[in-house]
This record gives sequence, structure tokens and C-alpha cells, in this order.
Amino acid sequence: MIVMTNKTIKALQAGQIAWDKEVAGFGARKQTAAGKVSFIIKTRVDGKQRVFTLGKFGILTIEAARNQALELLREIQQRKFAKIKEKEKTA
Repeated sequence: MIVMTNKTIKALQAGQIAWDKEVAGFGARKQTAAGKVSFIIKTRVDGKQRVFTLGKFGILTIEAARNQALELLREIQQRKFAKIKEKEKTA
């Protein structure tokens, strides 16, 4: 895990993912040598591991992508709590 900077993202090779130190599950991925770098978030939803693409580096800044990742994680967490509360009501 690293603290993401423009320099570390630009240095990514094909197939590499740079995981952020500040937000668990947030990273930058370069899939092919000619490909662009995309920001991703990897988390569990309903017990299954999911990877969400947030957007491309250059269009999004690191800070903007990190904020989007945090917002998505908040929404997922709220959804989990809502499901738990709903189950409690029916029990």
C-alpha cells in the first residue's frame, strides 16, 4: 500500500494496482500497456466481493476519486444497516 501521488500512478505498469494507504479498498489500476489508469474501489456487497470503477485518472484527481470512494463505501454501509434494521422489524 502506498500514499497515491500523480507520480506513482503514472509509473504503473500493465496489470498493476496501486492500493491507497488512506482508504481501504481504494486503488488505481492499469489493465493494459496502452490503457489508461482507472480508479477503483474493492469491497464486499451482500457477502460478495465487488470491484467498482470510479473513473479515469486525468479526468478525476486522486482526491476527487478518494472522496467518491468514501461516498460509495458510506452508501454501501448505510444499505447494510438498513437491511439489518428491516430484518429486525420482521423478526
